[in-house]
Amino acid sequence: MRIQIFVNCALLLAGVSRAKNPTVKRPLLTRQQKIEHALTRANHEQETEDYNSFQRCEGSLHRRVICLPLTEHFDPPPGQQGHGKLQVSDRVSIPKELMTGVFKRCPVPPWQFEIRKIPQAAGKDDDNDEEEEEEEEDASLESALAAVAAAADAAEVGGTAAEAGGGASKGKEGGHSDPAAAAAASRQLEHLYCHVLDWQAPRNYVFVPRWMMTALKLKPREVIELTWCRLREGKQVTLKPHTKDFVNWANPQAVMESELKYYSSLTLGSTIVIDYKGAKHALEVVRVVDGEEQLDGANIQDVNVAVDFEGVGPQIAKNKAKRATAGRGV
Repeated sequence: MRIQIFVNCALLLAGVSRAKNPTVKRPLLTRQQKIEHALTRANHEQETEDYNSFQRCEGSLHRRVICLPLTEHFDPPPGQQGHGKLQVSDRVSIPKELMTGVFKRCPVPPWQFEIRKIPQAAGKDDDNDEEEEEEEEDASLESALAAVAAAADAAEVGGTAAEAGGGASKGKEGGHSDPAAAAAASRQLEHLYCHVLDWQAPRNYVFVPRWMMTALKLKPREVIELTWCRLREGKQVTLKPHTKDFVNWANPQAVMESELKYYSSLTLGSTIVIDYKGAKHALEVVRVVDGEEQLDGANIQDVNVAVDFEGVGPQIAKNKAKRATAGRGV
């Protein structure tokens, strides 16, 4: 840990950082400010390490970890499952130190964890420049989720299709972020379930898809709780599409079968993202059941899950009938 502190200080004092967005002007930090930021980050990491040292002594598979977004550097090689799907899955990069304990309890996958937001987590990083850069990178996804949620809400309260569609299209292109739309999308979650992408994260760190950070309203380097868990199998899930043209998809069930294979688990109340025809589409998880029992989350990996859609079933059936009639030349 002392080595890491010295490295952080050296990098900051030397002015070494990741490439910044050239369109955004940021004030230069003084030498004293760089030292203060380095010390703040070092204290942040040390507090996390102190907490986790006790967990290791207890043999626990619970940790507090510093959260960062997944980048393309974590993408599996071409040809491997999940390539190009990092941001439309529930896969996260976990510290290697947890691997042995997990394998002892569960030698075969799925290896699932719960990530939980800590209210007003201690040890927040004061490096505002870095946080601003990460937030800029998340802006398009946040705008898309806010806009599609606003479109769905407008439709429910009797808003016109044109208004809802306009908001969705602007969000899809990464357009303006309307505070009202953002408020409509603010269904605050406290936790999400996830699956292991790899065991390569540094000690006391975790890397998660950006949609998870958006869902939990996490900032880069915020501390969260990571706990190994066993999820029950979900027999049926109900999804609420937030995409205007969802009802026009030729075969939504086939799309779900293809895209949900990148999700090992689903969390009730979360809004997942899938990739279809080169665009990202948001779907809210409104129901997860095992038989007759409602679950707050479920394992769907290697499970025969029935998928239903809320609010669009009649329209999908109507469009399907139209296509069938057109195909017969009637």
